[in-house]
Amino acid sequence: MSSTITLVALQAGKRRRLITYLVALGLVLTALNVGGVLLIQHLWQGHDASENLPLSIALFVVLVAVMGSLYYAEAVLAEKLGLDYVKAVRQQLYATLMSAPQQQSPQRVGVAMTRLITDANNIKNWASLGAPVFITHGLSLVGYCILILVQWPHVGWLLLALMAFALMATALLTAPMMRTALTLRRDRGRLSGHIGEMIIANLSVQQAGRVNREAKRLGRHSDLLADSAVNYARLRSLLAVNPMLLQQLALLVLAVSALGDGDHQAMLLLVLGLMFVSLTRIMQAWEHGVTYYAAKQRLEFAMRKVQPIPAEKSTKLTNQPLSIKLRDLALIPDSPLLKLSAAAGDRIILSGLQCSGKSLLTLMLCRQALPASGRIVLGGRRLEWLTAASLHRAVQLVNDDAQLMRGSIESNLLYGNRHIDTAWFERICQVLELEDLNQTVTELGSNLSSGLTQRILIARALLKKPGLLMVDRAGVDRDNPLQQAMLTLQKEGGFTYLLTTRRKLNSKLKAQWDTVWEI
Repeated sequence: MSSTITLVALQAGKRRRLITYLVALGLVLTALNVGGVLLIQHLWQGHDASENLPLSIALFVVLVAVMGSLYYAEAVLAEKLGLDYVKAVRQQLYATLMSAPQQQSPQRVGVAMTRLITDANNIKNWASLGAPVFITHGLSLVGYCILILVQWPHVGWLLLALMAFALMATALLTAPMMRTALTLRRDRGRLSGHIGEMIIANLSVQQAGRVNREAKRLGRHSDLLADSAVNYARLRSLLAVNPMLLQQLALLVLAVSALGDGDHQAMLLLVLGLMFVSLTRIMQAWEHGVTYYAAKQRLEFAMRKVQPIPAEKSTKLTNQPLSIKLRDLALIPDSPLLKLSAAAGDRIILSGLQCSGKSLLTLMLCRQALPASGRIVLGGRRLEWLTAASLHRAVQLVNDDAQLMRGSIESNLLYGNRHIDTAWFERICQVLELEDLNQTVTELGSNLSSGLTQRILIARALLKKPGLLMVDRAGVDRDNPLQQAMLTLQKEGGFTYLLTTRRKLNSKLKAQWDTVWEI
């Protein structure tokens, strides 16, 4: 599964219909372009009688107006195609990266943002500026070549040979351009990752007196990116020079060929001019194709990297309290094996010193981390066989990585909870003392106290009616009123409740819990 993941196809869904429209527009525009050239030739050579001249001019004006409207329609369809494609790519990328287990999830915010914005924009440019141009101007180029072969066969084949030579040169440039484009994206990702890290850790940078040093590191990353950009610009310039060189060679062929009267020469020059306009646009689209390839390779690699190993079987959990069994579980290599169990609906306290593995075990119970060896069984089902959707519904973890979103307390409580039990919602708010649900919450809940933040996060998890709720958040175990409220809700909801603590448990504390795990 992880080795076969690919980016969503451009021609999938309703985009197939848009591409069909673009192909039809390309065929019509090709016919109109060739027809316009033949009409100009007819007028130029004076074949029309004087009484038919106004009609011919009117016909040409109408033809130009129709072509203008069709090019307008092409631009609109191309933009719709690009926007729909980039939306699908961003949705696929976000869903894949955010669904990854914690040990495989993206660790650098700047790199993830580069993938979601910069690389996705390269995908969009191909869909709106690359593929549509290939279709419409490619068909027009074919039409002009056929016209030249029919009207001027003695020079047409020479021009086609020159064009084939130019396309071969373009093909030779493509491979180094793709390698350089990949290098450019790698350097851009490293720069974005460095900037993102230093912005998030700005206080640490200031306190360490490293602002100037980090600015110099930023300059070195920028220099690497600039070198890659210059190398890519060289290759891109060579690609852009192709049509110009071909045009000059074509003029040389015309100069040494016997074409007869000047009218033939003028018409051929007109057709060549239109043909080279299409060829230039195709070369520009080719460049978008190269950047698309590089972005596609980068995004597919990122998605393959976070794909979990597929399970041998697939099963689901029911909305019931979950029992837990740890069978010879090693948190890390060479660590003591854990053989622990708890019945469904138990209140479990997990005690241990700092860095003893409490948080790692909670991550393993929701499959955000993998054990070194052993097995975890939830509700009688092996953890690795559970579907991701079933596991996310049945197991909720509130730890220090859980965050609030900008909005209100109510919008945060309802986040991810489409269908709620109104009575259970009101009871949770009552027991956890969440009164002003319209209170504003700023980004990441920075305007709220830690105690209120913890109650909101726990309430949001409880609204899902999980079979297992785990709380591994600093300070919760020492908040006695909150713990009493949690035990009350656990008794009423019946879910299995696991709390981590670094406190040394005495007999009085142990008596409040059904199961005590010490690691």
